[in-house]
Amino acid sequence: MAFSPDSRTVAVTAGQRVHLWDVAGRNIRDLNATLTDYDGSVGSVLFSPNSNVIATTSNNYEDNKGTVQLWNTTTGQPTTEPLTHNNSVESVKFSPDSNLIATTGYTEDDNGEVEGTVQLWNTTTGQPTTEPLTIGALIYNNWVGPIAFNPNTNPMESVLFSPDSNLIATTTWDYNDGKSTVQLWDTTTGQPTTDPLTHNNSVESVKFSPDSNLIATTSNNYEDNKGTVQLWNTTTGQPTTEPLTHNNSVGPVAFNSEGTTLATTSNNYEDNKGTVQLWNTTTGQPTTDPLTHNGRMTSVLFSPNGTTIATATLNFVTWDYNEKGIVQLWNTTTGQPITDPLTHNNSVGPLLFSPNSNFFATTTWDYNDGKSTVQLWNTTTGQPTTDPLTHNNSVGPVAFNSEGTTLATTSNNHEDNKGTVQLWNTTTGQPTTDPLTHNGLVTSVAFSPNGTTIATGSDDGTARLWEFP
Repeated sequence: MAFSPDSRTVAVTAGQRVHLWDVAGRNIRDLNATLTDYDGSVGSVLFSPNSNVIATTSNNYEDNKGTVQLWNTTTGQPTTEPLTHNNSVESVKFSPDSNLIATTGYTEDDNGEVEGTVQLWNTTTGQPTTEPLTIGALIYNNWVGPIAFNPNTNPMESVLFSPDSNLIATTTWDYNDGKSTVQLWDTTTGQPTTDPLTHNNSVESVKFSPDSNLIATTSNNYEDNKGTVQLWNTTTGQPTTEPLTHNNSVGPVAFNSEGTTLATTSNNYEDNKGTVQLWNTTTGQPTTDPLTHNGRMTSVLFSPNGTTIATATLNFVTWDYNEKGIVQLWNTTTGQPITDPLTHNNSVGPLLFSPNSNFFATTTWDYNDGKSTVQLWNTTTGQPTTDPLTHNNSVGPVAFNSEGTTLATTSNNHEDNKGTVQLWNTTTGQPTTDPLTHNGLVTSVAFSPNGTTIATGSDDGTARLWEFP
């Protein structure tokens, strides 16, 4: 399921069909916009950033061939001939300017050697813009993984676009010597823009700065359990600072929205302690003392306004699932805690700031009784802003609307296979509507960019659109 960026349309896949829905009414309105039937089922669907085009992927696993089709979102008609592939399509993404689409896959020769490939296509003509980018044996399952255009890329992704759409970064790993290489490519010519960025150990993650001028790569030496982060100039391919060394393996990293500060995490698994270090991306020097934690780092997140960083740790683990989660808010300028640690009786899931940075939400799940809690906190004081938002079942995805005034939480009862979405007023902590129910487990929830519509998806093959005054 995918919302168009202009908030007017939702695309939903069901087996071999794709349906378009408009958001004019309060309830689901089926436009019967079935685009086509494929030889293989639809794998994914996504909108271009300008909302004019939909891309759908399909794989026929009998002959291992894949197809990507571009469609006009207004007419529901194909805009180009199918983009055919001799192997299955693993992932597809539009460039931020909507002019290019990148598809990834892999090829295997008669000797069993696997190579990853990336193909760039013109979204107007449907023609390749360059020769295929043959990457070689890639880290993570030996082929090109998912692509991401934004700077907050999942560490497990091995290919990504720069935010300005001009570059692609690919990561490869040599199984024989354990060394890794990151290569930057020009999306117009398909040619390397710099010499390879070489690493003596496996590259764990790659991230562009928001302005696309820097790239941060992380690598770990598992023999001595030490990690390194390197900042590179994306124009020259040269390091911009000395390596940012860590005495323990490096975990998630994050740029602030301006790209001036990088947060790196590392964990000492022997004493179960974690550290976050903030670095000046120009000088490569720490901007504060290390942010030390008495537990293993699980996540780190900058607030949208960049003044606060939230860190989560797993503080205590036993075989009976007695886990304690700690969240700490820090001032990004001083590196000092803003509040006392926010203690949770269970491990903390992903953190989420409201778009206006005034609130953040934490989720916990009690393994013993199966119940979950979502807590809203004031970012300045670290105090709960409402009573806990309790759920009788496990909580899944959560989302704020664009103003931060409403929080949507999902929960699923796995015994009867039913899911619920609840909308909450972030000021009062009270539900704003009756629960939004599904006859299957709820798998996704999203507000439209203008905040007037919410889409919920379920594993029963349905999606529902809800409009609010």
